[in-house]
Amino acid sequence: MASEGRYGYAIDKFDIDWEARTITCPQGHTTADWTPAHNAKNNPVVRVRFACSVCASCKVRLLCTRAVKDGRSMTLHANRIQYQVLRDTRQQQEIPQWKERYAKRSGVEGTLSQGIRAFDLRQTRYIGLSKTHLQHILTAAAINLVRVDNWLTGIPIAKTRISRFKAIKPKAA
Repeated sequence: MASEGRYGYAIDKFDIDWEARTITCPQGHTTADWTPAHNAKNNPVVRVRFACSVCASCKVRLLCTRAVKDGRSMTLHANRIQYQVLRDTRQQQEIPQWKERYAKRSGVEGTLSQGIRAFDLRQTRYIGLSKTHLQHILTAAAINLVRVDNWLTGIPIAKTRISRFKAIKPKAA
C-alpha cells in the first residue's frame, strides 16, 4: 500500500490501538479525540482527531494534513474487523497478480455497458424465465454480431472514458 496518500501520510502509516482508542502518527503524536459517529450512509464510524496545537508545531505537517486551522482528522470503520479486512484488501490490490486478474473485469464491464446502452438489456421485454433467458441469449448473439461487423469493417474499439479530473491529473515523475 502507498506509504503516502495523495496529500500526505496514508492511514497505514499510523499505529491504531483499538483497545486504548488512540492513534499514533509517524512522528509519535497521539490523537486527542476518538468519537463514535455515523457516515452519510448511516454506517457506524469512528472520527479521530489530533490536537491542533500538536499538528501546528509539527515539522512534517505538510506531509500529514492540508488543514489550516485544525489538526489531522481521520474516519475509520467502527468495527475493527471491517477496518482490517478493508486494509488487507487494499494491500492486495497493489499486487501485480491481483491487477492482472482484475483487468479481465474491464472486458465484462464493457460488454454489460454495451448490452445496456445499445440493446436495452436493463429490463426484460417478456414475462417468464424461459422467455427472459431467450432474450439474454439473443442479446448476447447480437452483441457478438455487432462486434464481428465492427471488426470486419475496421471500426476501432471504443477507448475507456476518462473522467475530467483524471484527464488533468499531472503525470508522475
